[in-house]
Amino acid sequence: MKLYSFFNSSASYRVRIALALKGIDYQTVGVNIRIGQQNALAYRRMNPVGLVPTLVTDDGESLGQSLAIVDWLDRHFPQTPLLPTSDPARSQALEIVYAIACDIHPINNMRVLRYLTDELKVSEED
Repeated sequence: MKLYSFFNSSASYRVRIALALKGIDYQTVGVNIRIGQQNALAYRRMNPVGLVPTLVTDDGESLGQSLAIVDWLDRHFPQTPLLPTSDPARSQALEIVYAIACDIHPINNMRVLRYLTDELKVSEED
């Protein structure tokens, strides 16, 4: 398995945590999003959206989006489940997961920050 990842990406970090908790061996391939490596044609073939992380499974399947990757890992490596299996604990855990991934992470994302500074000319002082 190969994880295409940027060291400072919280989405990539989520997947690295899941892989570590499950004890899954994988190879890391660095993708430097600061210099646009995620836009390279070879990377876009694996992940047409051009985001990190991307997990390439041993079967050659490419998976993007950290929560989709974590879900895949949990289903294909069921030992050491990452989420509770029964409610309400499972729903409460997912509530936290989605709050981070959908509400908190996007406003700290490099794409959003670049749009604010480059397109809207917003500075830190604003």
